[in-house]
Amino acid sequence: GAFAMGRRAELFTVLIVSGFCLQQTVTEEEGICLFDPMKACRSAVSKVMKAIRVSQFGDPSVLKLREDVIIPSPGQNEVLIRVHAAGVNPVETYIRAGQYGVLPTLPYTPGNDATGVVQSVGSRVVQFKTGDRVFTQQCSGAYAQFTTADQSSVFPLSDRLTFVQGAALSVPYRTAYVALKRLEHATITLTKL
Repeated sequence: GAFAMGRRAELFTVLIVSGFCLQQTVTEEEGICLFDPMKACRSAVSKVMKAIRVSQFGDPSVLKLREDVIIPSPGQNEVLIRVHAAGVNPVETYIRAGQYGVLPTLPYTPGNDATGVVQSVGSRVVQFKTGDRVFTQQCSGAYAQFTTADQSSVFPLSDRLTFVQGAALSVPYRTAYVALKRLEHATITLTKL
């Protein structure tokens, strides 16, 4: 088969440059990439994901669904997680708007809190294995089908919790816990007065 230069050819070029279609025999003749489209499609499907991407800071309209984002590879100390639920926290709106002290390099995938199932692990990860249910509070972008996180910020997710409940274990849970502790302290102080 052959694809003329265009959006599909650009995606194929990105995949070739990233090393994902190395088993393909590719030649270029007069602006046409010749390859086996069935092999390329199978390879492309397993190497790209959907993700919300931000290419410029601004209002919520800058959040764009992309279907051609390369699935990240875990580093030596990282876990690759197939995301089942992502937490949405106020700080992410400040970052997206460009109104936070430390801003990510554009483009980026928002989101820090995620739950899901371990897809693969880096060579130095010993506490998790493929198939484990986990949650993380500091990942590479939770608004995606896959994300990576350092093993030190990944925790087992109890079977008693749903993925949606697990996505609220980080920022929302800590915020509620601190508020309750402060309320408890305030109540004890008022009772003593």
